[in-house]
Amino acid sequence: MYEILLTKEKCAKAKGLGNFYRVPADNRDLSYEKYFKYGDTKRVTIDKFNFNNTCRLNHEETKAKIASLQYIQNELEGIPNLV
Repeated sequence: MYEILLTKEKCAKAKGLGNFYRVPADNRDLSYEKYFKYGDTKRVTIDKFNFNNTCRLNHEETKAKIASLQYIQNELEGIPNLV
């Protein structure tokens, strides 16, 4: 129930894109002094993203989401899926 999907640190850098987040690569150097000496106040205000604080689909919503996938639509219509 409380499995963390996105940590506080990653939430601070993530870009919200509607129904999902894009998390950029962590390209920090290993000089931790600037993080401990100067701090990062943005991280304090953001909570973790986990199964308890996110929208969960019910059975019908899950079926509709799966049915909307192009791969599934192709399978139902007998169109081969090229990988």
